[in-house]
Amino acid sequence: MRSSVLSSNNRQGFWVTFILVSALFGLQIVMVIPISLGQATTPFSIVFRAVIFFISLRLIFWEILKKFTLPIKQIGIMWILFWVVYLTRLVYDLEIAQVHLMSPIFATQREQIYQFAFGATFIPILAIILNAKYVQIELSIKMLYWFSLLNTLAIIFITYKLLGTISVSAFASREALSSGIMQNSATGGMPINPITVSISGGSLSVISMCIFLLHQPSVKFRVLLSISFFLGLFVLFLGSSRGPMLSIILTAFLAIIFYMRKANFGVKKSLGVVITLLLFYFGALQFINSLGFELSMLDRLTKTVEDQQSGEGETRNELSNVAIEQFLNNPFIGDQIFERYEYSYPHNVILEAFMSTGVIGGIPLIIVFLVVLYNGHKTFRLKSSYSIFFLITFFQMVLGLTSSSIFSSPELWLPMTFVLIMNVPKLQITIK
Repeated sequence: MRSSVLSSNNRQGFWVTFILVSALFGLQIVMVIPISLGQATTPFSIVFRAVIFFISLRLIFWEILKKFTLPIKQIGIMWILFWVVYLTRLVYDLEIAQVHLMSPIFATQREQIYQFAFGATFIPILAIILNAKYVQIELSIKMLYWFSLLNTLAIIFITYKLLGTISVSAFASREALSSGIMQNSATGGMPINPITVSISGGSLSVISMCIFLLHQPSVKFRVLLSISFFLGLFVLFLGSSRGPMLSIILTAFLAIIFYMRKANFGVKKSLGVVITLLLFYFGALQFINSLGFELSMLDRLTKTVEDQQSGEGETRNELSNVAIEQFLNNPFIGDQIFERYEYSYPHNVILEAFMSTGVIGGIPLIIVFLVVLYNGHKTFRLKSSYSIFFLITFFQMVLGLTSSSIFSSPELWLPMTFVLIMNVPKLQITIK
């Protein structure tokens, strides 16, 4: 009987992990199939999300039928209530208020919004809240790495199939990458875009670095992790998206701090690590310049600084300003799920929460963010192997403040849910 219970728990732990890594990396892996066959990607993406939805439902009912009582942490209840408030606003806006849908360039329709908000986000969140305690840490870390590697390879393959090349020169212009994908896609939309390219590379680099520094991998695995790290950086630069670049810098900084704390580094060793990283960074820039081309990433970072100094704004600044104005006009219950400048989202999930749900949704979301950061600090203080979950979640959280929307970002909300409610053990494991 006991072995049967353990087997059941292991199955639930595996499927919870599968939901987490699929939210982060699964879609682009699946997209390899229709791209290879020259078919439309939409039916495959719908099937992919349907699989995640039904696995999540199975996990929810599995736990309910097994326990009949569902003890949930208070922060978990607050998290569920936030989503109830937000989804109520979403349904009201789409079905009753009939708000203007997003700009056509986003190719987002009402049905797709519901698929993301309910099927790909809210239902899996409930499944994780109820089943996170069954997650097996070693298996989860391995799945994170291998899914991330496959995802990056899938991105490279898809780009090659759509553009006919993966040479660096082809990516020197970010606009050329985006327009080339659109023109060559047989889907009527974009299976990938510059942001997803950069996120893919950044995620692989973060995970490879965390395992390399924090989990004492074998020598052979260290070699593979090193290759994966630089492959991820390469793909990150190819996408030329500033959000993932900022995110990987901040996440790498936290990972190195944790590594030095775990290794009990003194001041001299810590300074040595920092100086080595700075030398590596400037050496990489020099190497890029020596190749005789300029990556769009460097141009975009330079232009951002110049625009700020000259006082010139960009579209996202306008989106933020309009979103703030909408919140101030309706501070308690919010205005609507889209800002009124481009009928898009303000590319900052906290600002979007205040804009769409007012203080009744914005304040709980801030509290959830703070609890996630506290749990992350707890993994550092206990030197726990669970820190890798916080670091990949932190990577997505930074993206959430620069590039994401609430209803279409399960890759942010699902790992964030796990870190939010997890019990942090003082556990350290070695990955072979």
